Amino acid sequence: MDDRTDVLARKARRLRRDGAYRKAAVAYSELTAIEPWIPRWWVLLAVSQSMQGHDDDARRSLRQALYLLRHREDAPRAATLRRLLARLDAGDSLDPRPRHGRHGDSRRSRRACPFVE
Repeated sequence: MDDRTDVLARKARRLRRDGAYRKAAVAYSELTAIEPWIPRWWVLLAVSQSMQGHDDDARRSLRQALYLLRHREDAPRAATLRRLLARLDAGDSLDPRPRHGRHGDSRRSRRACPFVE
């Protein structure tokens, strides 16, 4: 990752963390233009799109990431993306905010999207 990409990735992460999903999506779109072979940028773009209610765009971005992962033969991550696509198809968002653990155990948290740092 070069300096420009690193700065843009940190900016996008900060914007997404702050809830500025539209601006984060713009930054992730730029990252996908600079490094279109990186599935992570496509997934994070999809999360930002989904959080804005742009589920069709999020599906397209996830499908691009899935295509890249299949060609890398990364079956575990591809399976995760297929589950995320199924969630979108079921009407759920790709909300990356931590959720509390199951069965009322609020000490544990899980991320809704494993690609989100």
